[in-house]
Amino acid sequence: FKKYAEKNYEEQLLKIMGLMLVVLFPFAVIVPYILPRIISNPDYYQASGMIPVIIAAYFFYFLSQLAANILVYLKKIRPMLINIIISGVANIVLNYILVRKYGIMGAAYAYLISNMIWAALNMYHRNKYLRILKNG
Repeated sequence: FKKYAEKNYEEQLLKIMGLMLVVLFPFAVIVPYILPRIISNPDYYQASGMIPVIIAAYFFYFLSQLAANILVYLKKIRPMLINIIISGVANIVLNYILVRKYGIMGAAYAYLISNMIWAALNMYHRNKYLRILKNG
């Protein structure tokens, strides 16, 4: 926030996203193969297939949090609240639809899609307010 207070609105969002991908991608690829070897109970093996989807969902969760920084700084509570409500309702509706069709994987996909929606909405508002700030 110190940077914003100094009227420095340049962000390294792409660099941070790339770093997040470098950190999260290996986990998404490696963990589903390692986890069944560590867990001795075969009942949990199906859950290892959910890990890449959940890791991807966390990527979008982190992205939405980064994008919301400017909204928090500017105290733009209304757009943040609207974004949370839209993505929350999307999560409930998607869970209702996808869990019936795909079971537990449907819940993981619903989480991923709702986080993608949340990140997209936060990015939209982030870009809108940064454009206003940069133009004076």
